[in-house]
Amino acid sequence: MGLNIFRLIRLLFSKEVKEPFYIALGNLSSSILAAVFWLVMASIIEPRVYGEVNYYIAIASLAAALSLLALDTTSTSLIAKGKKHFFREALLLESLLSITAAVTISLIFSNAIIAFIVIGTNLLAMMLAYMLGIKMYNTYPIIAISNRAIQAILSIILYFVMGSDGILVGFAISSLVLGSILLSKFRLNGDDNNDQKKITQVIKLNNIKAKKKFILSTYTLHLAGAKLLFIDKIVIAPMFGFEVLGLYQLGFQLLMFLAVIPSSLLQYLVPEESSNTERRIVKWLGLMLCVIVALVFYLTSPFLINIFFPKYVDAIDNAKIMSLGVIPMTINSIIVSSLIAREKSSVVLLGSLVYICSLIPLFILLGNIIGLIGLGLSVVLALSLQTITLILSTRYIIKPS
Repeated sequence: MGLNIFRLIRLLFSKEVKEPFYIALGNLSSSILAAVFWLVMASIIEPRVYGEVNYYIAIASLAAALSLLALDTTSTSLIAKGKKHFFREALLLESLLSITAAVTISLIFSNAIIAFIVIGTNLLAMMLAYMLGIKMYNTYPIIAISNRAIQAILSIILYFVMGSDGILVGFAISSLVLGSILLSKFRLNGDDNNDQKKITQVIKLNNIKAKKKFILSTYTLHLAGAKLLFIDKIVIAPMFGFEVLGLYQLGFQLLMFLAVIPSSLLQYLVPEESSNTERRIVKWLGLMLCVIVALVFYLTSPFLINIFFPKYVDAIDNAKIMSLGVIPMTINSIIVSSLIAREKSSVVLLGSLVYICSLIPLFILLGNIIGLIGLGLSVVLALSLQTITLILSTRYIIKPS
């Protein structure tokens, strides 16, 4: 018994556990800071302004996800395999796509600030992808926490100076500054080469073209995530009203807080499995943790909402249901990380399409039949359908027939 305890303690302090812990620490701390920030802002600004700011951030974030083209995840996988030259081309293509998307949405919505949010968000995402690819796990939480902290502090200060636009400016500045600093560090480390021949090779995007099928398939994974994070707000508000959206958003924020587990697993497992390192223990620990956390939040959410959010008591059942969504999210991340590492992206494509194509119809159907609870149930069902699709399809793609 004592020997088993000793082995458990040694395992907890091993490299295999510490490395994903760094990523989880960054994601968890970032999620907590974001949650605290939005609660503080909700206590300061009026609901109408609160909704307007979130709407513009959702628009900018969706545009960023669409223009990123999954080049961050693809870069992490390929850099871990020693293909750093791919990153130069990916960074160039991402910059062009981001600028195009930024200019487009700024003209459509007559808001120039959201253009800088798009550019900054994608620049920081690419530099974090590079860090994960070269396995700088211990630096990841520093950057993630710094981004949220700068974002929160600047947004609150600038709100009192510029009004609601100040919040958007705070979001833009934090990601632009940190992304630029990391890009400068990347160059100083000797990865930037001004040789004319190599610059020409980067412009031709030959490595991007060689991996275009893999990139486009992985892109759907990001689109699915973007829909979960942003599209729901655009769909729910006009159909069910802002009050229902507010109640739904409480359960959604709970799910996003719990999503630190699958998000951390995906970010850690992609570079590890890309370099042919199996992390079976990490997968099982992550899955067990998400089940325990989901059950704890399912049982305690009524108490938490009654105590801390008395105005949202009508959201209790929805929050309980949505907390269970972290279980299929975690399973999906484990499977997808293996698929991305092996460049078997056809299954990722299929799973993401199932999620995307089922979520909105479920919103419409269940939302109209059983109201708020139906909206939360729609998210969990869409995630579960994606899980079933990945499990059933993987055996025909990965395993020999």
